[in-house]
Amino acid sequence: MDTTNKMETVIELCNAIYNQLGPSHNECVYQKALVIELYNHGARSVEYEKHVPVFFKDTNGTTHTIGSERVDILAHFTNNVVLLELKAQTAGIREQTEIPQLKKYIKSLEVMNIVPTLSMIINFPQKPAPCVEHFVL
Repeated sequence: MDTTNKMETVIELCNAIYNQLGPSHNECVYQKALVIELYNHGARSVEYEKHVPVFFKDTNGTTHTIGSERVDILAHFTNNVVLLELKAQTAGIREQTEIPQLKKYIKSLEVMNIVPTLSMIINFPQKPAPCVEHFVL
């Protein structure tokens, strides 16, 4: 399945989950439902809360791993790796915080030889809304 179809499928799955569960849940509730649905739609594996390293280059030029952060969902399909950063907030997707966060995860994954073919931010609005918000990088 190509990336555009995969993106549309992810958005449809998220909207179906949101329509069934509604607003006001913690992010982890939507995350668990989405993991189930990704498997139902062909994922070979789905990693959630996957630790990715945080690197720091010191003044001598030496790179250190100084900690890790967690990717919400990394789904592996036959020809695609899908990175999903989930939100459950009223404010919506904030370009100044969420997009740099997604870019940071992509960079860390690439160091691990994992190159997402699709990277998205999905917000499950905390106030009633007709659908989820999304941003594709």
